[in-house]
Amino acid sequence: MHLSTSYAQTDCDCAERRRPWRIANHLSTEELLIRYRQATEAIKRSHYQIIWLLATGKKPQEVAQVTGYTRIWIYQLVKRYNQFGTMRRLALSVSINASSNT
Repeated sequence: MHLSTSYAQTDCDCAERRRPWRIANHLSTEELLIRYRQATEAIKRSHYQIIWLLATGKKPQEVAQVTGYTRIWIYQLVKRYNQFGTMRRLALSVSINASSNT
């Protein structure tokens, strides 16, 4: 599996250091863009937009400013995307985690 890298200081870091955020290459940037533009559900569209922007080399701070999500939330999305792959599988993992927390 190929990982693309985006560098950013995370909200969790105390020191002024940069840490790479890796995006798994489950889908090409072109496929992410197509899915982002074709998504009809707002949440799925936002998720694809975030992953696409990071995969194209945007820094998490830039993505946070464009999308309105925090860098911590974006990091959590990236972590789930890298683990589960496509948004369909990602959405299933989110719903399973939500139901197990209740």
